[in-house]
Amino acid sequence: MKNIITRITSLFIICIFISSCEGGKEFEEPTIIGDWHTYERTLQTSDPDINNRFNLMFKIDLDNYINITKSFSERSVKTVVRKKGTESANGLIQETTDSYQIIGDSLFIEDNLTGELKRSKYIISQKLLTTYQVITSKDLVKMAPDMGVSPELIPEGLVGVLKTQDKR
Repeated sequence: MKNIITRITSLFIICIFISSCEGGKEFEEPTIIGDWHTYERTLQTSDPDINNRFNLMFKIDLDNYINITKSFSERSVKTVVRKKGTESANGLIQETTDSYQIIGDSLFIEDNLTGELKRSKYIISQKLLTTYQVITSKDLVKMAPDMGVSPELIPEGLVGVLKTQDKR
């Protein structure tokens, strides 16, 4: 009888311990809504020279010259590019507001100026947003002057992936 009481008491203590551990913080589904600050951009193509040129300029820009903030609301994303260390209008380099949609693991952003729909695979956590966007030589030629790269250096038919990491 004493053995049964000891077992029941032990079982009761274990149940209390388990139920108290389950009362911890519940999992919150990450949301894209809010402000995201770009801290890394990396280009990966089959051309190591192009990769090196663009990645060096991405790093220099983000470390020394520009801040990129993406502010997601329910239906749109506002992207603001500013000179580092400025908050006023004279530090504004570019500001766009585009519509977006999430389907599965893909983030579709529609450029409201051109109507072009850009698709990115995305991974999100509470504090980190990582996107992977397919980039073509046409895209790189458009980006080249801003990156200090001569558009003539970009081979036709070049395809790669632009990885962007943003944090809250």
